[in-house]
Amino acid sequence: METKTIWDRYMAYHNGFPQWELLGTEQRVDLVISEELIIPMRYDLLVRDKASNKVLVVDFKFTYNFWSPNDHDRDVQLAKYIVILNSVGIKCDGYILEEVRTRKPSAATINDAKFLFRRTTMYPTEATKRNSMRQHILASEEIIAYRGMTPEQQEYKAIPAFNKHAACKNCNFAS
Repeated sequence: METKTIWDRYMAYHNGFPQWELLGTEQRVDLVISEELIIPMRYDLLVRDKASNKVLVVDFKFTYNFWSPNDHDRDVQLAKYIVILNSVGIKCDGYILEEVRTRKPSAATINDAKFLFRRTTMYPTEATKRNSMRQHILASEEIIAYRGMTPEQQEYKAIPAFNKHAACKNCNFAS
């Protein structure tokens, strides 16, 4: 019931999606790199913004607190989505991150949308898109090689990952 209440407030705030032409929902797209490496993705929405005529992939994040600018900078999921869509012939210009805050609002903020929802539209640079895919492919190739190792070899090959959910969140080396 709580999720439905949050969703109903979100839809009421945005009046549904009147500024978007819906092009697709929850579609899986696979980018074939090689016989061994296929990168799958499933987007939430694909829309055309009526005002700008840009095609945008939309991702919903239900989050206790809104993302910080650093969280946005470190997250490359949607930049990769753009590359994958364009690579398989589906035009995509940028993305929209729809943050729906799940933290219970105070009485003072219950009807103030800026405390409940945040929409961030971004157009990643070519370098960001290229580098995010490059790192994804390199990591995927390492995983393929890792799976072919003995358990003893795997123990010495494991490396830490940098993402917003790990201990790296507050690391002094994040920049």
